This record gives sequence, C-alpha cells and structure tokens, in this order.
Amino acid sequence: MASWIKGEIRGTAYSYLGRRLGRALQFPLASPLRLFEAPPPEGSRPLPPFFTTVGTADPLLPDTIRLADALRARDVECDLHVFRGEIHAFNVLLWRAAAREQWGHLFGFLDDHMRGRVVQAPVDTPHYVPLAETFAE
Repeated sequence: MASWIKGEIRGTAYSYLGRRLGRALQFPLASPLRLFEAPPPEGSRPLPPFFTTVGTADPLLPDTIRLADALRARDVECDLHVFRGEIHAFNVLLWRAAAREQWGHLFGFLDDHMRGRVVQAPVDTPHYVPLAETFAE
C-alpha cells in the first residue's frame, strides 16, 4: 500500500480516536467489523444477505474478506466479489469492464433478494417524486 494512503487511513483513525489508536479496542464502533466477528447478542434479529465487492488493489481488501468470513460464520449469506487489480471505489469508473460487471452482479443480487418485496412509495407523500419526473427537470 502506498505510504500516502497509509497516512490518510491513519489520519482518519486519529480523527475518530485521537492519537492513541490502541483505544480502538475500548470502542467497538471504532471498528464495526469486530461486532460482526463477535457472537450475536442474545435475542438479536437475523442479519440480511450482504453484497460486497472489492478490488485486489483496494486497501480494504483484508477487511472485506474478514467481513465475508464473519458473516458466513454466523450463517449469513454474503455474496463476495473480488476484482483483480481494481482500486477502491472502482465501481464508479463505468468505462471499466470490471465496474460494469460489478453493477451487473449487484443488480442480480438485488433482483434475487428484493423482487416482490419493495413497496412503492405513496404518491400523495410530500417528499415523493416519481423517477421519470426527477429526470425531466
């Protein structure tokens, strides 16, 4: 990992935890991944299926794999896709084949898990704007 990326990650951690990064162990939400790796609390609801993508050049690759492993250990479906050579947030680079492939996987996942379960927003709600109307402006 490039040193400037390490510096950015460390700076972000400092903004959450101060200069003593060892304090992260005292604050579970400093690393929510640890919550998934711990046994679920008594009486907690089951987790929904997860969809994750990561590139092999993404600094979050190890954490993404840890998340998938933790979810699978809890018998939670985790659809993990790893793209060779791709960087963090590669999915927004739509001119790249891997980005388009990733979106195809995501839409397939949503189709598999959400078909027939999405409730249409009521038209009479003040915040609702139909999609066609949004793009017409």
